[in-house]
Amino acid sequence: MAGSGCWGHQGIGFFLISWATIVIAFALLLGFVNVITVHLNRIRGRKPGAIYSGVLLASLLGTLLFGIAGPTSPNTQFIFEYILQPLEATFLPCWPYLSPRLRFALFASATSKHSFLFYLR
Repeated sequence: MAGSGCWGHQGIGFFLISWATIVIAFALLLGFVNVITVHLNRIRGRKPGAIYSGVLLASLLGTLLFGIAGPTSPNTQFIFEYILQPLEATFLPCWPYLSPRLRFALFASATSKHSFLFYLR
């Protein structure tokens, strides 16, 4: 029988995808915890830019609450259709102008010998 080796009937591909999903989910959770921790500390310490940290955390919480029903729910579709797509459509025309300027700024202020790698992209 094809595919009935030591990996079972699904094969090694299924095994690798399962582990990759677990690792990615853990990394995403760790990233959320890090963002929340850093920005809560910034708000508690009343550091400059704390208002932006508050907006970021409110956006994160709102997106999670709206998106908890899944990617096909009307709330999630609303976020994609009326918030994310217009932001992407606004940013795309700016990219040809911003990309060379950002590369020049990085190159001009480069302090690391490896920062030229970002300039090449």
